[in-house]
Amino acid sequence: MRALLALASLLAIAAPAAAQPLVVIDPGHGGSDPGAVGCSIEEEDVVLDVSQRLQVLLERDGVRIAMTRDADTTVGLSARATFANSRGATGFVSIHSNSNGGTPATGTETFVYPGSNARTRALGQGVQSAMIAAWGLRDRGLKEGNFAVVRETTMPAALGELAFTNNCATDARYLSDPAQRQRMAEHLRTAILNWLGVSPMPTTGTLRGVVFEDQGVGTEDITVRIGGAGVRVTETGASATSAADGAWSFTVPPGEYTVEASHAGHVTASRRCAVVSGMTTWCSVGLLPESTPPPPDAGSVGEEDAGVIEEVDAGARDAATGGDAGPARDAGATGPGREMIDGGCSVGHGSGSSAWLAMVLAGLVIAMRRRRAPVALLATFAIVGCAREAAPTAHESDLRGIVDEENVAPSARIGARPVASFVTLGPRREWLVQDLVTPVLSPDGTRALLASPDHTALFVLELDGTSTVRELCGVGRCGWEPQWQDDGAAVAFRTEGQSGTAVPAEAVSLEDGRSLAVHVGERGVHAWTDEDDRAWLRIDGRVREIGPEGERVMMPTLTSDRRHVVMWGLTEGVLIHRVRDGAIVYAGPGGHPRVDPSGRWLVLERTEDDGHEITRSDLYVVDLADPSYAIAPLVLSDDRVERMPSLSRIGDDGAGTLAYVEEGALVVREVRLSR
Repeated sequence: MRALLALASLLAIAAPAAAQPLVVIDPGHGGSDPGAVGCSIEEEDVVLDVSQRLQVLLERDGVRIAMTRDADTTVGLSARATFANSRGATGFVSIHSNSNGGTPATGTETFVYPGSNARTRALGQGVQSAMIAAWGLRDRGLKEGNFAVVRETTMPAALGELAFTNNCATDARYLSDPAQRQRMAEHLRTAILNWLGVSPMPTTGTLRGVVFEDQGVGTEDITVRIGGAGVRVTETGASATSAADGAWSFTVPPGEYTVEASHAGHVTASRRCAVVSGMTTWCSVGLLPESTPPPPDAGSVGEEDAGVIEEVDAGARDAATGGDAGPARDAGATGPGREMIDGGCSVGHGSGSSAWLAMVLAGLVIAMRRRRAPVALLATFAIVGCAREAAPTAHESDLRGIVDEENVAPSARIGARPVASFVTLGPRREWLVQDLVTPVLSPDGTRALLASPDHTALFVLELDGTSTVRELCGVGRCGWEPQWQDDGAAVAFRTEGQSGTAVPAEAVSLEDGRSLAVHVGERGVHAWTDEDDRAWLRIDGRVREIGPEGERVMMPTLTSDRRHVVMWGLTEGVLIHRVRDGAIVYAGPGGHPRVDPSGRWLVLERTEDDGHEITRSDLYVVDLADPSYAIAPLVLSDDRVERMPSLSRIGDDGAGTLAYVEEGALVVREVRLSR
């Protein structure tokens, strides 16, 4: 049975990558929060039903959809926004139903964040017009609202209120009628397609990307470009030579295409991507050096085989930047903590011969005669898809001895141990940063990176008393999860189209503003999430799934000491994967986890919300060096909302700097952690 499951997973891996763009649909409330209740209906059920109907319709049109929830589960507001941000979504639509006190109101309204740009307002107006066209209730208009999911998302976002749940005479009749919910979904589908500019007519689309040297983590690291490579579209025969920065581009009709790249000294590779009319699909191809050791016998497809699907990328932009969206990866039917030799089916190195195909087909015919057609069919796809892939080179690292040589099975659920506070905080220093969020302290605590609310701009604030603020970049998603380089002398940031876990593609010196090469550290050691929101870790030449079964995770980050991967679960809160033995530690509800540069101290926020806005937030700290993972309060208050903590490097004496956001201000305090 385990072998059959592995084959089934490989069949899924061999499927072509999905088409762009990506829209996140957010059914409001859920789980412990039913939302508005009235007239024998609950908001959480109605909006989930409409959202799932909308999902089906848009996926038929070739639009990728990600749902913040697909069942009656509790998902925090901050987690919903971060989920969309980490996926690099094109747009975000939150679906709710309304309620009021006193005489029941009626009508439909849509909210966008105050001061939103024209693109966001266009999405909001499209959603509002669609809802009015669907049910014809009173048009309450497009409004501005400071709701968490439209404030904290980095892409255009709108929150639609379908109707009033407590108006039994009119609105609730529409909300409770499945036929009317389907009608609503159809009108919303049209609005979203129009906003995306996805034409139903089969015109043409753009297939573009870069050729890069694969570091063993696919498009998560495209920093080593290959110019002069031959690039060919198999189905059309069109060919080109990659530019000095590895860029290439083709204009093709909508459909699925295989792009093959070759270059002297590298193993030829191919990738299959889908093109949507009027859209740009990024389909970058990574090549392994010819010196890479050959893979194990491809004919024996079992639990040690792994596959990599790399998703197509969204957004038309200069190919020279070469930013790819995050890869959708699948590593076979293995549970959390299971390891397998790194490889890939979607990016195939080399090409199978006709003899291979003849042998596989012959085996399929024989198996069908023996009534083993399903297994034979799975084996056919697995062998054809992976027969001649080259395995990536194993990397020498300080992790030998930390990572078990055998497959790692996760331990039972471990909970972080609550303890009394071991924190001493110094006086508060405050900077008014009303329009800046998500601070990231430099390793020495003398500077803080801050992003614009939509994360399209990144700033550095000097904390030395001058309070100088400089803009470092203002394009794409450069404010999303920036990284300090060279111990605080430079900053690396992601470009448009990169996933939230990808290696940043650009860096800038803080001394003179020069563009710098990105310092990657140890190549081939990386954590990421796939298209199904599962977390993976590649370490020491092996790949393992590291998230708990059934949980969708965001932003897995390997600590600097390479002993833990910290993740944010959509429903479980903050999760810690212990690299040594694969154990999963549950830090409890919370989000925005950050680890100090030493790799020992983890800080996080714990929030409460009312389904629209965050009503309370406190900060906690976890000692990752403690075998019991002690967790203690860091900053608690009843009248303030402290969020988005960040630490400088904490020294051996436990001293360092803490920064967090509190109601429009950046608060910086000296901290001492005594353990």
